Amino acid sequence: MHIPPAYSFMRAVIRLCCLGLVLTLSAGAQVMDDYFKQHIANITEEDFWSSIEARPELAAAIAAAIAAGKSGQRDTAYRLMGEYHRGTLAAEAADYRERIVSKGSDRTARIRRESADKVLRREIVGWANQTIQFGPVIDFNANFGRSGQYGFHYLGWLRPEIDHFVATQETKYRDDFIAIVKQYYGQRNQLVLRIAGLHPVYYELGARAKSHIMIPAYAALAGDPALDTDGREALLKLLIGFARALHRMQDDYRPGNWQIVGAVSLYHLGVAFPEFGESASWRQKALATLRAHAEKDFFADGGHGERCWGYGHMSLGAMAEFYNTAKRYRSLDAPALAYWQTFLQRGYQWFALTTAPGLFSLNYGDGGIASAEHIIAEAKDFFPELAAQPGVLGIDRTQSAILRPSGYAFMRAGDAADAPFLSVNFGGWGGGHTHMDLLDFSIWRYGQPLIEEVGRFGSYDNPLDPFFRSEASHNQIVLENIPMNRKEHAGQDVLWRSTPAADFFSGWHGAYSQARVQRQIVYVKPDFWVMHDTVSAKEYIFQASHVLHGVRPFRVLGEGRACLEGDPSCLVIQARPEELRRLTTQVDYEKKDYPNAPSHGMSNERHRLTAMQWRNVGDQRPITFTTLLLPFRGETPPAIQFEPVEVTGDASQQAAAYKIVWQGQTSTVVFNPAGAKLTVAGRTIDARMAAAIAGEWIELQAEKP
Repeated sequence: MHIPPAYSFMRAVIRLCCLGLVLTLSAGAQVMDDYFKQHIANITEEDFWSSIEARPELAAAIAAAIAAGKSGQRDTAYRLMGEYHRGTLAAEAADYRERIVSKGSDRTARIRRESADKVLRREIVGWANQTIQFGPVIDFNANFGRSGQYGFHYLGWLRPEIDHFVATQETKYRDDFIAIVKQYYGQRNQLVLRIAGLHPVYYELGARAKSHIMIPAYAALAGDPALDTDGREALLKLLIGFARALHRMQDDYRPGNWQIVGAVSLYHLGVAFPEFGESASWRQKALATLRAHAEKDFFADGGHGERCWGYGHMSLGAMAEFYNTAKRYRSLDAPALAYWQTFLQRGYQWFALTTAPGLFSLNYGDGGIASAEHIIAEAKDFFPELAAQPGVLGIDRTQSAILRPSGYAFMRAGDAADAPFLSVNFGGWGGGHTHMDLLDFSIWRYGQPLIEEVGRFGSYDNPLDPFFRSEASHNQIVLENIPMNRKEHAGQDVLWRSTPAADFFSGWHGAYSQARVQRQIVYVKPDFWVMHDTVSAKEYIFQASHVLHGVRPFRVLGEGRACLEGDPSCLVIQARPEELRRLTTQVDYEKKDYPNAPSHGMSNERHRLTAMQWRNVGDQRPITFTTLLLPFRGETPPAIQFEPVEVTGDASQQAAAYKIVWQGQTSTVVFNPAGAKLTVAGRTIDARMAAAIAGEWIELQAEKP
C-alpha cells in the first residue's frame, strides 16, 4: 500500500487558518452549555459506562467491563475495555502499523526520531516553526498566537512519538506519549479561548485532528499494560467527547473543509466504537453530511468548492479516508461503495488535470506550491484501474483544457517536466481561502514557475497575511486604491478554444464597481503568450495597473520592456510603452522573510513588476494593456519583434492587433473585446479573438445564446 509522506495530513491541518476560524465562526461555533460541560468536556464515570450497551452481538467482556465500571472498579473496568478493544480494533492497529512500516526510508525514520526526541525534550514546535521550551509538564495555554493556539492543540507535534514507538517498539516514546495525553486531558477545563466560541480541545478541526491521532494510537495501545487506568480514561473520554462534539456540529450543511473532516472523524468514531449507544447516530449523521458535501461542495469536474489545491486535497483526502475506513470496517454496502469510488476517482482526476508540469499543486488562494505526487500515488493505491490507464490517471496532460465548473483553464504544449504551462483563474468565490483575485494567471517553464502568484506562507497570524490576500498580490489588473468585491463576482462570458497551433481565452469581470475588466490571452504554441487587458467604464477609471509577480527580481530593460533576473527568465514587453505612466519594480517578500521555505525553492521570494496607466481629466477612453510574455534561457533576452497593426471599425476603442516575428515566423494576433466588425490587414474579423499563424487564420467566436 502506498502511504503519503510522513505526517502529511497533519502538515495539511497545521495550515488551517485563523481567517477560516473567523469566517466560519457563526456557523461552526460551539454551544458551551450544560450538555457540553457535563457530557463532552467532563464525562463522568456514570455517563461513560451507562453509554455502553451490552448487546448480544458484542463480546461478553463488555458486560463485565460495564459492571465493573458502574461498581467503581476503575482499574478492572478499563483493563477489560482494553482487552475488548484489542480485538475489535485489531484491524485498525494493523493498518496503523502498516502505514508506519511502509514509511521505512532512512530519511523518514531519521526525521520521525528527531521530531519525537524534540517532544521528549519538551521542545514543542508550533505553527511557522515557533518553538517553546517547556518543563516536564506542558502548559497548554502557552502563547503560540491567536490561531496558533489552535494549531498547537491539533497535537500534530505529538504524533511522531507514538509513530516512532509503533515503528521501533522503543518504550520511552510510548510512555511519554501516554504522559502527555494525561497532561492534556487534565488541563482541558483550564484553557483560554483565544477565539470566542471555539474550545481548543473540542472544536471541529481540533476534534478532527486529535481523533486522527488518538484512534490509531489507542488501537495500538489497547492491549498494552503500559497504558494505565488514567491513560485509558483520558484517551477514551477524549475520543467520546470528540464524537459528541462533532455530532452536534453536523445539523446544518456548511460548505468547506471543516465539516467534511469533522464528519469523517465522526464516522470513524462511530464504526470504531459501536458499543456506544450513540454510535449509530454518529454514523448516520456523518454519512448524511458527507453525501451532502459530495453533491453540493464539489464541482461536477471533481474540484472542491474552496478552489484551493491544498484545502481541496484535504477535503478529497478526508473523503478517501472515510472510504478506506468504511472498507476496513465493512460498514457500507456495494452500491454505496460504488458511489464513493466514482466520486473519488473524479476528484483525483481533477488533480491529474490541474497540476503544473512535474505534478505540482498551484498557488491560488490559500494554497502553496507543493508536490502532488503523493496525491496521484494515493489515487493509484485506491484505484489500480486508474494507474493502468494512459496518461496520468487516464488524463492526457499534453493537451490544454478548461474546467468551467471549477473556474480554471490550462494552456499546455506537452507534459514534460520543463514544458510551457499557463493557468488562469476565472471562477467564483470559494469561501475564506479565496483571495482578491480574478482573471489572474501563472506561467511555468523549464520545470519551475516564472510569473507566479505571491501565494501565502506561515500561520494565519503572519503580519504579511493581509498583503497575501490583497489585489496587489496577484497577476491581474488592479484599480489602485479601490477594493475588489470578490465575493459576488466571477469571470463572465468566458470563451475558450484550443488548437494545435494556438489557444485562446477571453473573459471579463465587474468586481470593481465602477469598471469592467476584460482579459484576453492567446498562446502561440509553444513559445509565447500575448495578453490584452481592457478597463472600461462609463465614468472615470482613475489609476489602473497591470501587475506581475516573479520568482526573482525584475530588471527593466527599457521603455515597456523587462525580464526576470537570472536563468531561466521571462521577457515582458508592453506593446504601447508611450501610454505607461509608470513601469516600476519592488519586493513582495525576500528570502529572509520566509526562512523555512519549502525545499523545492519555488517560493523563496517574490518580486513585482507594475505597469500603470491613467487618463487625463476629461479623457474617458478605455485603458488597455497588451503584454507579450516569452520564457527563455540564458542571461540575454532573445530578439523578438512585437508591433501594432492598424485596426479599423472599432468604435469602442478596445480592439487591437499586433504582429510578432519570432525565429523567422510571423504571427498576427487580433483582440476584439467588444465584438466589432474589424478590418485588419485587409481582412474582416468579427470574432472576439483571432490569430494568423504560419499563414492560417484561427478565430475565437462568441458563443451563441
